[in-house]
Amino acid sequence: RKELANVSSEKLAAPADEYTVTAVYPYFTVEKTITVADNQEALCAITPAVGVLQANFGHAGARFELRRLENSQPQYQVLERGALPATLTGLQAGQYELRAIYQGLVANRSVEITAAHTNQLDVEFLLGNISIETKPAGATVRDAERNELGKTPFNLTGVPAGVWRGEVVLTNCMPVPFAVTVLAKQTATLQTNLMRRSLATAMALLEQSRQESSENLAPVIEAFTAALKDDPENVGCRRS
Repeated sequence: RKELANVSSEKLAAPADEYTVTAVYPYFTVEKTITVADNQEALCAITPAVGVLQANFGHAGARFELRRLENSQPQYQVLERGALPATLTGLQAGQYELRAIYQGLVANRSVEITAAHTNQLDVEFLLGNISIETKPAGATVRDAERNELGKTPFNLTGVPAGVWRGEVVLTNCMPVPFAVTVLAKQTATLQTNLMRRSLATAMALLEQSRQESSENLAPVIEAFTAALKDDPENVGCRRS
């Protein structure tokens, strides 16, 4: 047994016999049987048909797994996994399945690899966009896991279709949780005014006074006076 690495051709001396030659490529192997006769030169040519796969996706954060298809069924072995977009070279011609995962979404796409070609595969999900504006601007946008994404005005692209939940927060203002419905290939717009905490406190005292039919309005007046001092421009909230 003899092993050769990274060779395109090699000439070997061998006793007359029958041999099995195995060529190992990154994604497949090829075996050929060759008979060597006395004082004869035997040629073993291994020329597999290979092509390139270019898997395209326009947003960061997508992953993929590639499997070979046999009789329209994906094989258990994963040939390659990684991030999209990706370029895979040296794939044996034939049928494959690419499984793409993005923000909880899964898409299985079949692709045929043609020899001596760069075969294009565009991965698509039902995605939309979100535009978030606040008054005043500069509020932090968080997702449902409280990850900070950016400051308003803020545009979020590549959002899976469905309900997207998050919140906007600004110092000394009440946080605003929200849920927007995202439609594929459309932009959902959220516009909201932020309320200063002092004003929210005053309004809560006013509502409590109404429910209790209280004639003592001094705490309410005091709270609104403090809110006005806190926000003399009377815009509900302003950046500190």
